[in-house]
Amino acid sequence: MARSIKFGSILSDLIERKGKHYTRKKIAGELDLSVSLLSQYESNSTTPSFDKLIMLAEYFGVTLDYLVFGESPADSKGTGQILVDATYRFMDEKLESMSVQAERRQWLLAKLSNVIVSRLDRAVDRLLDGGSVQTDRFGIPGFIDDQTTLTLEKHAREVCIFTTDFSYDVFINEEGEVVPGKFFHLVAENIRERNCDYRFLLPKGRDWSRHVDGFFRLLREAAGPAAIARCQCVVAERTLISGLGIYKLDLKSLNSDAPAVYHQVVDHIKETQIAYIIPPSKLVHGDLLIAREYTSSTSELFEEAWREGLGKKVRKRNASAP
Repeated sequence: MARSIKFGSILSDLIERKGKHYTRKKIAGELDLSVSLLSQYESNSTTPSFDKLIMLAEYFGVTLDYLVFGESPADSKGTGQILVDATYRFMDEKLESMSVQAERRQWLLAKLSNVIVSRLDRAVDRLLDGGSVQTDRFGIPGFIDDQTTLTLEKHAREVCIFTTDFSYDVFINEEGEVVPGKFFHLVAENIRERNCDYRFLLPKGRDWSRHVDGFFRLLREAAGPAAIARCQCVVAERTLISGLGIYKLDLKSLNSDAPAVYHQVVDHIKETQIAYIIPPSKLVHGDLLIAREYTSSTSELFEEAWREGLGKKVRKRNASAP
C-alpha cells in the first residue's frame, strides 16, 4: 500500500522548528531559493527535484524518509543522513498517484515522441517558408503553458489582470498566512527593474482585504516602497467565470530574448498588445490566447469594469496603503 506523501506539511513544520530568528526569507536565502518557491513547496503546488530534496534534507538534518513521508526522523540533529531508496519510493509513488499503468508508459512515450518529432518538422518547414509557428496543446490552437505566460509577462510594460481568485500572485496558506504565488516574484521584479505598471481587477462577492493588504506588504518588501505606486487593485462590480490577462509588450526585447516564444504568439499580437483567457480550472496549467481581432474588445471590457470599480469607490490600494 502506497504511503501518504507529507512533504509540504513536514517542510512547514521543519521551518517552524528553526525558531523565530529564522524567517522564511532567511531560510530561502541560505538555501539559494526564492521565498515564492519555498512557499510553493510548502503548499505542494510545486514538487522539488531530486537535488533539491537532498539539499533540503541535509539543511534540516533529516532523512529523505522523514522529509517526504514523515517517518523515521534522524535521531541526532544535523546527521544529514540521506536514504536514496526513499527517493526511489517517492518517485514511484508519484507515478502511481497519476494512475498511469506501468505497461502503458512505454507506449505513451513512443506515441508522444512521434508527435513531437512530427510537429518539430512542420514548425521548421513553416519557418523556412517564412511563416510563423503556432503551437498547441492537446489540439487546442493558441494554448500557452504557464512558463510561456511568465515569459510574456517578463517582457510586458503594462499588465492588466482580471483574476478570479488572485492565487497566482498571493494566497493564504494552511497557517492563515498570506504568501507569494507563482507569479508574485515576477511582478516584483518587473516593477523594480522594468518600471512595469500593474492593474488587478478582483471579482465582487468576496472580502479581498487580507489578500490585498498581504500582497502590498510583500510587494513593498520585495520591490521597495516606491513600487507600490505602480500597482493598483480594484474590486469590480461584476464577476467572471474565467479570468483575463492583457499585456502591452516590449516586442524588441521579447524577440531578442525569447525568439521561440515571440514566433509562437506573434499571430495573436495586435500592435504591441496581446490578450489571453485564464481557465477557471486550476488543473489546467496554462492560458488560451485571444485572437488579435478581439484584443481591442477584450481591452475595452477590462477598462469598462475598471471604471465601474473606481466609480463605486470599492477597495483600492495605492502608495499610501499601510
